[in-house]
Amino acid sequence: MPPPVDLALERVIRRNTVILGSIYAIGWAVIQLQSALTAITTEVLTGETAVAGVGSALFLVALGLVAVPAGRLMDRVGRGPVLTLGFLAAAAASGVLFVAVEYRLVPLFFAALVALGLGLGTVNLARVGAADMAPPDKRASRVGRVLLGAAVGAILGPIVFSPLLSNRTGDPSSLAAPWIVAAALAALGAGVVLGMRRDPLSIARELGAAPGAAPALAGRRSLRLVYTDPTLRAGLLAVVVAQVVMAAAMSVVGLEMHHRGQDLGAISVALGVHFVGMFGLAPVLGRVVDAVGRRPAMSLGLVIVATGALGLALGSTLSTVLPSIFLVGAGWNIAYLAGTALVADATTPNERASALGVLDMGGLVGAALTTVLAPAVLAVAGLGPLVVAAAVVALVPAVILFSAGRLAPAT
Repeated sequence: MPPPVDLALERVIRRNTVILGSIYAIGWAVIQLQSALTAITTEVLTGETAVAGVGSALFLVALGLVAVPAGRLMDRVGRGPVLTLGFLAAAAASGVLFVAVEYRLVPLFFAALVALGLGLGTVNLARVGAADMAPPDKRASRVGRVLLGAAVGAILGPIVFSPLLSNRTGDPSSLAAPWIVAAALAALGAGVVLGMRRDPLSIARELGAAPGAAPALAGRRSLRLVYTDPTLRAGLLAVVVAQVVMAAAMSVVGLEMHHRGQDLGAISVALGVHFVGMFGLAPVLGRVVDAVGRRPAMSLGLVIVATGALGLALGSTLSTVLPSIFLVGAGWNIAYLAGTALVADATTPNERASALGVLDMGGLVGAALTTVLAPAVLAVAGLGPLVVAAAVVALVPAVILFSAGRLAPAT
């Protein structure tokens, strides 16, 4: 049974939850812009469709690789200082992106995307703070509440950036302008983090030290030791596969719409719907994960991701694309929440951010490789074979996880 929480601490937790949600709103507004523009910008600057995924891949690799070192730093100095550092890096990178795109400086463009990924990958660990402040039986739903902020960011992104993108055809000046706004948003995010009056790590340690609590102050284990647990490896598998399949679908949707005459504003709105699918139902889906268990939820998420990917083969109009990419996002969200909760349940506050960083690193590095390959497959084979292959990649582990879950203790 979770330890009792005093009223003063409850108020701090509620305040921190709102702040963490705001962090996701700002961070994902910038991520949504990157998703809408990077492949198109890479194609415009290089003149080659086949390499359009390189910029997005560099961003995703940085987004993933920073997660483990950022998590380790969070486990040592706290969540807040590291989140502030991430936003400052993202603000600087956004300013450099404006210059690189405006003046067609391809190497600088790629370098700035890496820097942006390092900053936003750090910010993306904000959910660790929500896991810190939640009892195990409510952990997925509490993390879901914070991830709801990312849905706000998905709505905020088109509102903020669409006036700069609508009716534009993709010339460098049009593609550069939104990055000035992105830099301002990231700088605002750094200020929002400072609103946390108490770091979630210290709250987790206090909750762990309360009478009746599970031990939380144990020494930090190596990540290799943490992931010797087969249950945690199952969580890693689900998150990585969901991320890879989603990347296969989403890395080519913008290109396919662009090639069929959709303007940048329509692409931004479509990707906004996808991000709402990823996060808009997170509090509700978190309750589902807490209720049915981590393993069944991971299998369900992968099945939904596969269904959405297959739907993209039906056409490139908004009436077809929007529900399909919404399902891709919602399925990913279920798998992501279940994997996050499973890892958070099995780790102490002193190692939690590092362990969750492994989830991000595995998923995002796999997604980066997929982002490079998917446009090339699109150019050679077309959208249909690509999304069918992606669906198979999701369904096979979904069956494996479900079958193993029937034989394993509930998690």
